[in-house]
Amino acid sequence: MTVRGAWNPALNMRVNKSVAKCMSEHPGVLIIDLGALQDPAAASVNAWIHAWRVGQAMEPPVQVLICAPADTVPARRLHRIGAARYVPVFDTVDRARRVRVSLADRMPKLLLRLPPRADAVFLSRNLVTDACAAWGLEELADRARLVVSELAGNAVLHGSPPITVSVSRRGSGIHVIVGDRDPRMPQVLAVRCPADDGAGPPISTARDIGQGLRVVEAAATSWGVLPTSGGKMVWATLYPWLRRR
Repeated sequence: MTVRGAWNPALNMRVNKSVAKCMSEHPGVLIIDLGALQDPAAASVNAWIHAWRVGQAMEPPVQVLICAPADTVPARRLHRIGAARYVPVFDTVDRARRVRVSLADRMPKLLLRLPPRADAVFLSRNLVTDACAAWGLEELADRARLVVSELAGNAVLHGSPPITVSVSRRGSGIHVIVGDRDPRMPQVLAVRCPADDGAGPPISTARDIGQGLRVVEAAATSWGVLPTSGGKMVWATLYPWLRRR
């Protein structure tokens, strides 16, 4: 997450919304880059401490890393008030990314490259079944299989290989990502109803009207799609129903 511009109440509000969105995806690590932030009074410091606290309150915790050049006022204030002793502060993005990779490697994760053929869905379902069994999360298995079937099926039908599926543990939940090389973003299409006079076209099949993503929306705790340098990734996080946010 990169913060740009002069710090003011409007930017503070946008930052809070962006942090909330990032946390809804429950990443393992969140890097907040302040290299382009203009904050000569260090008024933003409380926002970064708050973001760290929000991450620590999640299960499992989201590690929030602050990237601020050492000669900037926010970085100096974080060190001066002692916050840098518990909020990790790095002077370059590269250093923060190296720590991110190290932290991500500690998280239980399964990865599979899918063949662009019909049995890709079957293989993806087996992957989440094995993950849920290995991590003692069998109560999520049915929903996880439903979600990954839709995401993998969409990638095979409409995406471009290589197609990858990763499943990571998130405390009492799991995080599923299906990636492919097609940059087009999937969309949940509105359901079309026949015209009142009966002359309208018939309702299409579930996949034709984007009902597959509606299934994902209903079964997952949260989900979304993100562009990547070589295509896109569609993600979904699943927790037991009582933890749904």
